[in-house]
Amino acid sequence: MTPPAATADTADVGRQLSTLLGHPVTFQLRATPTGELALIDVAMIFTGLNNNQAGKAVRRLLDDHPEVQSTRLNFKFAGRGQKPICVAPLAVALDFAFLLPGKAAAQMQRQAAALMVRYLGGDATLVDEVYANRRAQEALATIPEEQRTPLEQAVRLCGEAIENQAQPLPADPLFVPRKPLVIQDRDSVGLPGSDHLYAAGRHGENLIKIGVSKDVLQRMRELPQSFGGQYELLAVWPHEAVLETLVLELLKTAKASVGNSREHFNANASFEQICQIVGSARHLHRMKTELEAAGLKRTREESEFEEALADRALKRRQQEMQMQQDEARTNSQIKQEEARIRQEEARIKQEEARTSLLLELVRTGDEDAKRVFLATLAAGRS
Repeated sequence: MTPPAATADTADVGRQLSTLLGHPVTFQLRATPTGELALIDVAMIFTGLNNNQAGKAVRRLLDDHPEVQSTRLNFKFAGRGQKPICVAPLAVALDFAFLLPGKAAAQMQRQAAALMVRYLGGDATLVDEVYANRRAQEALATIPEEQRTPLEQAVRLCGEAIENQAQPLPADPLFVPRKPLVIQDRDSVGLPGSDHLYAAGRHGENLIKIGVSKDVLQRMRELPQSFGGQYELLAVWPHEAVLETLVLELLKTAKASVGNSREHFNANASFEQICQIVGSARHLHRMKTELEAAGLKRTREESEFEEALADRALKRRQQEMQMQQDEARTNSQIKQEEARIRQEEARIKQEEARTSLLLELVRTGDEDAKRVFLATLAAGRS
């Protein structure tokens, strides 16, 4: 039975070819035991022509291109009524496909040019695509040839051509860093411009690395230099570096010793659980922030209340001081008035005593006293 991964990948190839060529692709791609492909089948796939029209296209193209003619062979496939037909190695068959007339061949040339630009331009997504194709090839290799669909067989022929090259494949071709998840939670607590929180898996070991960085991809390139081994970026939480301390605290029981790192953990938990831990850290951070905000608000309210009490106390003290000043001023005025009255009383008493003395002297017939008494009366009238 065909593994699901192989079926999905090869079916995707069929859809891509149909889109690329502009017509539905029905695969009948015959190959010799040594891997040469039937050129008429290639022509039918890449042009959409029927058997007779494709046969004419093949003969015309071979006449026009001696270089292809020199590399082709004749082979008779098994079956009733079969005749020898032209076959060629895979690379020659693809060259042949590019030479075919029509829009499909032109579109293939444009796609080849675009692929060359991606390759020379260093498009890193090609790595994911290449390794995905490698996985599909390894899955197809486990399926007996007679059980493969025509599409799977066509895809597998490409894999065999690579595997039969003199240069061996890498010893561990299946270590493919997965495409990381960029998790932008709607409850994100990140601030624009701040660093990113990330989780990375250490290949071949049951370890998870949690960290923060402004440039996560650059950090991934630095990890092997710092800790050895290979790392694959699992997930990035944009601008949520603020959660690192809480995440490390929640993972403390799973801490692993890798050099002087405090950020490596035994990855007994699934990746989904790691995401849940980050979610819990986000919730705790939000609660902490809300509590701090509530505490600041309460502190501010208490400060404002204390300031209001102090203001009222100051006003009351100022009022008391004003009252004391008014009272002191009133008391001073009363004392001054009492002193004035006493002075006036003393003056009156003195005047009365003087008057009495003068009267007494006048009665005794003292002329001086009489003169003074009369002068006093005259001064009083004036």
